[in-house]
Amino acid sequence: MIQTKIYIIIVMPIFKSEAYKLFKITVNMIGALQVHHTATHLLQAALKKVIGQETSQAGSLVAFDRLRFDFNFHRPLLDSELAEIELLINGWIEDAILLQTKVMLLADAKREGAIAMFGEKYGEEVGFATNAFDI
Repeated sequence: MIQTKIYIIIVMPIFKSEAYKLFKITVNMIGALQVHHTATHLLQAALKKVIGQETSQAGSLVAFDRLRFDFNFHRPLLDSELAEIELLINGWIEDAILLQTKVMLLADAKREGAIAMFGEKYGEEVGFATNAFDI
């Protein structure tokens, strides 16, 4: 019999009227979240490479079954740009580049090129991920 590990996630209420919510999350679900989370980073890198560094992430949704990526740019993307972005991301995925992660001071991470996302608040130490794909 195959056993699946179950992780219990407790989501604290935002409003006093809400109750605490418990979610059962399986290893497969965590894998889906990781894939979609990584895809948001690939999409941001591809956007910056294709349309320029002035684009910025404005928000995102990372779910088990999908992702949404909001970004700012001064015009709609051209069909040719969309095709190039898709080609880049698919190439990086096919190359199966390993992701290296470490915990470091926020200031050190920024010196190494970390991008702080749209005003999020970070602690003194942050998780820093690097890879070798060519951007």
